[in-house]
Parts: sequence; C-alpha cells; structure tokens
Amino acid sequence: MTDALPLLIEIGTEELPPTSLTTLERAFAFATPRRLAIVINSIATTQPDQAIERRGPAVTAAYDQAGQATKALAGFARSCGVPTDTPFETITSDKGAWVVYRATTPGLTLAERLGPILEDALKQLPIARRMRWRDLSAEFVRPVRWLAVMIGAEVVPIKLFGCTASSQSQGHRFMGQGAFEIRSPLEYASQLTEHFVMADRLDRQKMIWTALMAKAESLGGVIPENDALLDEVTALVEWPTVLAGHFDERFLRVPSEVLVSAMREHQRYFHLVDEAGQLLPVFLTVANVDSPKPEIVIKGNERVITPRLTDAEFFYDKDLKQPPAEWLESLKQVTYQAELGSYFEKAERLGSLAALIAGRMGIDEATAQRAGQLAKTDLVSGMVGEFPDLQGVMGEYYARAAGEASTVSLAIREHYQPRFAGDALPTSEVSQAVALADRLDALVGLFGINQPPTGSKDPFALRRQAIGVVRICVEGQLPISPFTLVDDAVAGFAREFDGQPVRDYLTDRFEQWAIDEGVPYDAVRAILARKDDAPLFASAYADMKTLADFKAEPTACLLYT
Repeated sequence: MTDALPLLIEIGTEELPPTSLTTLERAFAFATPRRLAIVINSIATTQPDQAIERRGPAVTAAYDQAGQATKALAGFARSCGVPTDTPFETITSDKGAWVVYRATTPGLTLAERLGPILEDALKQLPIARRMRWRDLSAEFVRPVRWLAVMIGAEVVPIKLFGCTASSQSQGHRFMGQGAFEIRSPLEYASQLTEHFVMADRLDRQKMIWTALMAKAESLGGVIPENDALLDEVTALVEWPTVLAGHFDERFLRVPSEVLVSAMREHQRYFHLVDEAGQLLPVFLTVANVDSPKPEIVIKGNERVITPRLTDAEFFYDKDLKQPPAEWLESLKQVTYQAELGSYFEKAERLGSLAALIAGRMGIDEATAQRAGQLAKTDLVSGMVGEFPDLQGVMGEYYARAAGEASTVSLAIREHYQPRFAGDALPTSEVSQAVALADRLDALVGLFGINQPPTGSKDPFALRRQAIGVVRICVEGQLPISPFTLVDDAVAGFAREFDGQPVRDYLTDRFEQWAIDEGVPYDAVRAILARKDDAPLFASAYADMKTLADFKAEPTACLLYT
C-alpha cells in the first residue's frame, strides 16, 4: 500500500500587485502580498508500480529449427532493453503462439516527480506580465525570495527561481521575527498566524469586513459595500487592522462622489454615510500592522488625504466659474478619434442625433439636443482631468449650477449608462435618447473607418456600446427600430458610411444577449429569421419569450409532430 503524507509548497515573493494576487489566488490555497502557497492534506508519496507487457514476434518467427533466437527476436529484445537470451514467456491463442515480454517498473517517488511538475505548473499560471531579476532566466510576477517545499516533515530541495527549497518561511515583514522553521505542512497556517500572517485570503477578507462594519457602527455610520475595494485591500495586507480617521467638514460642500473617489482611488479608504445616505467626514482604513500607537498611524492617514481633498475643492471651485456651454469651444482641442475629428464635432452630432431620436420617441427635441451638445463638456473640466471616473457625474453638477434644466443635467450623467453588464439604464426618456445617440454615433463612425471590434481587441468598447443599445431598446420598451436610428446616425456624418455592418452587428449582439438572458437558441433564431427591414427589438424579444414558453407546453408538440 502506498504511503500518503501532507504536502506544502510555498513561494515567497516581493510584494505582489493586488490585481495579480486576486487572479493567482484561484490557483493557490493561501495568498498574501508576500506569499503564494498550497497545502494538500494527504498525497501519495510514490507512484504505483507499473506492469509492462509487450507482445513480440510469433514463436515460429522468434526461434529457428534449432531453437536459437532469430534476428526478429533479437530486435524485439533490443527494443525491450534486455539481452537476447532473456527467457521470454509465450502466450497462446487459437491463432498461434507469440513471444511476450513482461516486467514491472517501480513507481517514481513524489519527491522525484515534484520538481518538473511544479515548474510546468508555474509556467501555466495566468500572469499578464512576468519579470526577471538578477541574472536569472526564470520569470515570475515579482522576484522570488524564498521557497519552501515539504512532504511530511521532509524537505524536498527543489531548485527554482534561484532558490533551493527549505523548510523555512517568513513571518510578517514588520511584526514577525524573520525566518522560522515549519514543523509540518498541516501546521503551516497556524504557525503563520503565530508570526502575524493571516494566510487564508477569504478568512482575511471576512475579518476585514467584519471589523469595518463594527467600526462603522461604533461611529454612528454605515459603510456601503464595495467589493472591488475590499478585494484590493485584502490583497495588500497580511495582518489587517481597521482604523478610523476624520477630514475637515468644510470639504462636504464638494460633491460626495468626488470625495469618495479621492478616498477610494488614491488612498484606498472606505467612506461612511449616515442613515439618509449622506457622506460623513469620517473614513476607515486597513493598516498592515497592529501599531502600539495607532493614533500616529491615523494622523498620518489624515495628513495624506487632506491635500487630495484640497485639490478636489480647488478644481470644483475653479470649474464652477465657467458654465458648461462655454466649454464647448475647448472641445475642439480634444481629439475624439483621428479620422472622426474632435469632441466638439462629436458633440454637434450628438445634439442633432439626440433630437432626431427624441422626435421619434415623441419627447421634446430641443431638450434632447441641448443635453446631447453638453454631454461631453465636462471632459475639459479640471475635476474630470484629475478624476476621470467622474465624467458625466461632474457634468450633471456643473450643468445644474449653471441653471440648465434638470432633465438636461440628468441626461449628462445618465447617458453613460449602462456602463457594464447589469448596470442600471438611464431613468429618463431624454437620457435614453442621448445614451442611444452616443452609442450609435460611435458604432457608425468606427465601423465606417474600418475599426470594428475583433476577437481579441475592442479598444473603443463597441461590444459594450452595442449591448447598451440593445438593452435600452428592449428594457426601455422603445417602439423604434434601432435600424432606423442607425440610418439617422449615418446621416450625421459628412462622410458616406454604410450602416449595414452596424445593423448586422447589432443583430448579432441582440441574438447573443437574448440567449444570455435565458431564451432558447432555437426561439431566438426563429424570430430573427423573420423578414423585417426595421425590427423592433422590444417586440422581437417579447416574441422570443412567447415562442419559448409555447414550445415548453406539453401540447405544443401536437402541432408539429
């Protein structure tokens, strides 16, 4: 019976980027900023012996009349790696008798096989950018500083990344006592805890979130969920400690989205809100050390965020001095796409196209035109230059401050929606008109200059733009064919573009979206096969679901069997 023992493989590194750690954790049981590791509780230490059986030449061909080995048998023996005079066995059937070679190959030990297996597995890891260090040819996401490989209590001295594996690991960079001996693979995680390292990423994340919620409650606030920030912070710490800091209340007059972005994107702070959802002048941060003087760490965090918020306040005040309509001229200096002109030209097209779409929707054309013209003006604002993720958001604030209609201001924010799968759609009809105009202008223009998305590249996010058109038409129940709107968009360009590739692409995206929504493929194809020069996506989708529901009825088969 083959023995089984626990196995540990730990790769100690320089600090790993959070994005890389989030990806690599899927391949490892333990992942921290300084280590990737797996522990297998029980694994066979030796492969089973392998029985070999090879059939050779017929007995009549293997031996001559004198019973001596022939060239045929000599060749067979040579191929088996044994002498010709080896006493081969024979097997007999109703078709004759043959020489057969039987042997047993001892199984390799895990220690013998582990090196090549590990080296090959590491090459298959999903690492976007590998790096080299020193004069080594080996590559990894960050320089490897130590390697621990153990089968039971025994070290397997594998050599990788310029390191020879040992039974030593490292504790926390600041709180630990340097290297320590791992007693056994099964004690790996508990020993790391003794050296101030929470090795299990999920445990670490749960601990952080629990501590964040408790701290927020103690401060009379609520911490909004932010999975992306939580993932990032979890990937940055080995021994998390939640601390609370404050900022000057004067900054609360700046739009909350700006303050949240400054805290989240620049400092990885969590913001707090009150029960009404209003931002509080408090933030939570996760430190990678349990400091004996946390007040010093907190003051440092407060000192760092203040200049960020001061800059945001400055940009906000400066931007408010100029209404969005006056920024239109500045859009002439911002290139949208080299062959499609500036953002000023795009703004002019958006205004005209949004008005056309509004007319087809039966809503006020002038309002839609104004919203379309101003939709991109905040791109030249100081605030969006500093916080690009706030485009549209700041446009709404600046438009409201300048006295623009509320529907115009809202459309400037909402025309970017949906930004991603599952994102909310624009809530107003004017917002929908501008959102459609923005996406259709991009699709027609970029297809027109032969820049469609390919299997691996989609630099202008045209797939997402097309899905946005589909969702707005279907979920918004618009009684307008997107094909008609494509023709409207084509007419807005000075150059002659063919709208058919865009219509085909929208149909393909509509088909895939409907299937992703759970409509059976045959029902989708049946409805799309109808001859219709201007299909209404909303009604087509309803027909797909109706057909699918009908086919699911037990009596439906009676009509076509």
